[in-house]
Amino acid sequence: MDLRHLNRGQIFRLWTLQLASTPIAFMVSPIIKLAGYQGWVGISLAMLFGLGIGYFALRTARLNPERNWVQFGHSIVGKPLHILCVCLVLFFMTFINALNIMSFTEFFSSVYLRETSTPVIAWAVGITVLFAARSGLMSISYVADGFFILTALCSILIGTFITKKVNFDMLIAFVNHYDMNGIMKSALFTSSWAGEFFLFLLFYPAIQNKKHAFLTMSVTGIITAVFLIIYWMVCILILGLRLPTFLEYPMLNVIQAVHIGDPLDNIDPLLLSIWSTALLVKTSLFLFLTAQGVAHLMNKNDHRPFVVPMAIFMMILAYIMDKNAPMTYKFSTEAFMSSIECIPILYLIVYALRKKLSKAYTLERQADSTR
Repeated sequence: MDLRHLNRGQIFRLWTLQLASTPIAFMVSPIIKLAGYQGWVGISLAMLFGLGIGYFALRTARLNPERNWVQFGHSIVGKPLHILCVCLVLFFMTFINALNIMSFTEFFSSVYLRETSTPVIAWAVGITVLFAARSGLMSISYVADGFFILTALCSILIGTFITKKVNFDMLIAFVNHYDMNGIMKSALFTSSWAGEFFLFLLFYPAIQNKKHAFLTMSVTGIITAVFLIIYWMVCILILGLRLPTFLEYPMLNVIQAVHIGDPLDNIDPLLLSIWSTALLVKTSLFLFLTAQGVAHLMNKNDHRPFVVPMAIFMMILAYIMDKNAPMTYKFSTEAFMSSIECIPILYLIVYALRKKLSKAYTLERQADSTR
């Protein structure tokens, strides 16, 4: 199946949904706790890091634009190291998927589906993601196209009602409170999220207009960062600085805080629809890229036979992580995740060194032949 059909608009909508899925539910409260009023600076710095990693990923992918990085990377760093790097990247995506499914299940089982068995929720999500990933990248892109419009409309609708409760007098605090330690901590915390642009290393062959890939990436990253900053800022302007740090899902509490006598009383599922669909798109995309990576590693062209095994591994990993939550969060450190995201830089360094050594060797041979 030819995957080179995604235009700039499709890439923008797909990657905006996948990037926005995690921070809406899980990152707002920690950012407030780490950086206070200066979380917007940390988010901006993290996005700069992510775009930088994305730029290096594109540079690496362009070394052989007609083939997937999994297929040609061994010619740069050697087969053993390349296989190790590929396994780390595939585990990275599987780990993120398992973490998202675990968090998704915990949220619904504790807030809305208290009488439903946790494994039932998890496997319902897993099976949905499995079928989406097996259908291929184009099907995931079409789903993202449809839900992107609904997500945008829902966000505007929610924002219309929430604005009436915002304390605009607090805006000055976002520019006159500085804590460099908190800024750097929040930047490190969000860097692994923004660094997911390194997956363009695997995504590059599916891009139709490769010349403007970095421009599309930059627009996507900036808009997603602004989207997250607005959500983070609204939580502070409505709930204050201290209360969100004690809440697991502060945006949900924002809606509940303004529901009395307002039309928002009956539409809090809108926030859930935004987050749920975005998370399903992200998980489906990562599962597809994982299955495709395994297929290329096995010298196969069809990703579909590998979707089910990788989905089962994802569900088993989610179950293990759920039973060992403290160890899971200790393992998923930002430094470890960000180090995996820097793999494209390793390939560029090795490529540059080999090119320089090859050039020096050629010059030496030429000098010897003229003697």
